[in-house]
Amino acid sequence: MHVGIDVSATRGFDIAALDDDRRLVLLAKARDLDAAAVIARGLPSESVIAVDAPPAPSRGLVAGGKRFRVAEEELHKLGVSLYPVPPDDAEPSSWMREGYALFEVLAKAGFPVFLEGPARASVSIEVYPHLTYRTLSGTVRGKLSKIEWSRAALRRRVSGVQKDATQDQLDAVAAALTAWYFAHDRWVGYGDPREGVIFAPLAEDREEAPVGQDQLSLAIETGGPMGSIAAAGTREISFADRVLRLVSHIPLGRVATYGDIARACGNPSGARAVGTILSGHAFEVPTHRVVDARGLPSPAFGGGPGVQLERLASEGVRIEGGRVDLAACRWSPA
Repeated sequence: MHVGIDVSATRGFDIAALDDDRRLVLLAKARDLDAAAVIARGLPSESVIAVDAPPAPSRGLVAGGKRFRVAEEELHKLGVSLYPVPPDDAEPSSWMREGYALFEVLAKAGFPVFLEGPARASVSIEVYPHLTYRTLSGTVRGKLSKIEWSRAALRRRVSGVQKDATQDQLDAVAAALTAWYFAHDRWVGYGDPREGVIFAPLAEDREEAPVGQDQLSLAIETGGPMGSIAAAGTREISFADRVLRLVSHIPLGRVATYGDIARACGNPSGARAVGTILSGHAFEVPTHRVVDARGLPSPAFGGGPGVQLERLASEGVRIEGGRVDLAACRWSPA
């Protein structure tokens, strides 16, 4: 799996994951490092995790006694501006401190920071979404808003991006896309391995062929319990696809029951089938946000029901007596 994490000192961590076909299969929010650690421990061991933050302070390796990193020096020469990472005797920005700590969390979860050598799985890397957008689009932002420019760079390269995605979410997706390029050995690195390397896609991939269908091109027609969702020119999606798509939209801090999902997908008696479908896609959609009709977690959840409740609690879901307070946190699909 190819995972991207956008770091903020005040908004937490936005996390996106792409499968090998560059389909967006996970978009989540971790409010703090503890929540990020829970998600990291649940990722497949062969994942590559790209983080929009530096892993460590500058070591002052730039010639002339400058105090920022070689990575910033090289990108500045290319006309790409970014925040300089100070040495350890200077106070870094709060989001940089969060980045340092996150890389430590990822290393403990089995994803040490990668700095040199052939690309491999089971590592974390530093990325800069602005650099990814610019590399793939081949243009500066110009008159476009930042979010329009970001979306344009991702369109045709990533499928499943919702049209209401925030800038933090788009940056997480861009980081995940960079992880995909890294895993497929189509990357370039800037910096010195002794202090930190920023990875980006190869510029030669700028005009590559489109993949899949972007969420913006999906045709949504009313008429069924949740509408009939199909890509233009294709058949209507299956019940399993409906389930996965709907579960992917359960908001942070909310839950749905297996019965809720089954009814919304047009099969009121299909609660058990929903559970079977979700059991095979634990790392693709937020399956932890689906509970039984009493608010109890699933005994089959990866890591056990305790882990499911821990993840829900980290997202702000109210837990009482080992079960979710459905009256307070239940989400009803439109």
